[in-house]
Amino acid sequence: MRFMILIVGISMIFAGCKVQFGSKKGKEKSDSSYEIVKVERGEMKALVRVSGKIIPYREVAIKCKASGQVVELPFDVSDSVKEGDLLLSLDPVDEERRVNNAQVSLKISESRLEQAQLNLTIARKQLGKDTDLAESTLQSSQARLDQSYSSYLRQKDLLAKKMSSQEVFDQAHSSYIQAKAQRDSSQLRLEGLAIEEHRLKLREEEIKVAREEVAMKKIALEDARQSLSETRVLSPMDGVVTTLQVQAGTIISSGIQNVGGGTTILNLADLSKLYVKALVDESEIGKVRVGQKAYFSVDAFPFESFNGVVDRVAAKGSISSNVVVFEVTILVENPDQQKLKPEMSVDVRIEVLDEKSVLKVPYEAVLQEEIEPYVYVQDKSREEASRKFVKLGLNNGDYYLVRSGMQEGDEILVWKGVMDEEEGKDGKKRGIKLRVGK
Repeated sequence: MRFMILIVGISMIFAGCKVQFGSKKGKEKSDSSYEIVKVERGEMKALVRVSGKIIPYREVAIKCKASGQVVELPFDVSDSVKEGDLLLSLDPVDEERRVNNAQVSLKISESRLEQAQLNLTIARKQLGKDTDLAESTLQSSQARLDQSYSSYLRQKDLLAKKMSSQEVFDQAHSSYIQAKAQRDSSQLRLEGLAIEEHRLKLREEEIKVAREEVAMKKIALEDARQSLSETRVLSPMDGVVTTLQVQAGTIISSGIQNVGGGTTILNLADLSKLYVKALVDESEIGKVRVGQKAYFSVDAFPFESFNGVVDRVAAKGSISSNVVVFEVTILVENPDQQKLKPEMSVDVRIEVLDEKSVLKVPYEAVLQEEIEPYVYVQDKSREEASRKFVKLGLNNGDYYLVRSGMQEGDEILVWKGVMDEEEGKDGKKRGIKLRVGK
């Protein structure tokens, strides 16, 4: 008897507001509550909430190319500097000595080159004179040889005809022999001058070597002067000194010659622009786009809100605490951003959706088959609901944005409990029978 009373009571509670779902065989399934709502247009917002920190537009670790002892350090932490300002000066004594040595070495090489060029000029002129004299001598000796040879032949002929004496013939023959020897000597002298031409070419090569030596000494001098200039470190940009790691009297190591990277002198930050660097979880990064608005707060000013815009979204993620995250950089746009300082922690809200009049459906109305979302649309004439696949956009936890597949005024089911869907002959879910409980 008590059991029957309990059954009647349950039936009365569910009457008018519960539905029973029939299987494909028509048997009743477990009850589920639902609500029928109309697809409507309205405002829709969605935020991605992350934490991050303030970073400057750029920050440079200043190092010195030279090594040595710090003798001048004009700025301190929090001081503002301008591009070209002197940040640090090292003791220049050693570098000045190297410059002087390089200058002296260059002058010596230039003097050697000048001397070699002068010697070559003198040798060329002397060779020209000697060549002219040798050619003239050769011509003269050749003429004497020709004359003495003719006289020798004539005396030989006369001696054969017994028209001349042996003594005269011997003199003519002797003159011919002497003239031939002088001609041969002049010819050898001229040929010897050809060897001097080769020696001049050697001197020309020596001059080329001397020129190369002068060029090398000039480079060495420029290197020494560059090293001297590197004892003074100038600011590469406008900024603020954020850290200072040396003092006057500190001996620092070169930033380019030291294996460990050298001594960091100070850090210089450009605060003309500030950014927020935030790490967004991979499950949320698909919502974030360049150009979206962002809002954030800092502990130093708990009742103030600062705003910015997404400037960059990392193309590659990284792993932080075994979670894949993507770095998102937000440009701070507040005119009073001077309140913010690098490394401040911030709570960020990125506005990934802000629509004034869009179609939207309740979050609980959306079901999914594999990767395709669908809803149940009520068919009043047949007292049943059927599937309808739709294309959806972002959601804010309460609503989905409808891209296509539905119209304003469509009536859909929003489920409050477990849903039992009818299966077709192929075993796929087809729809839901709606029956008013009794």
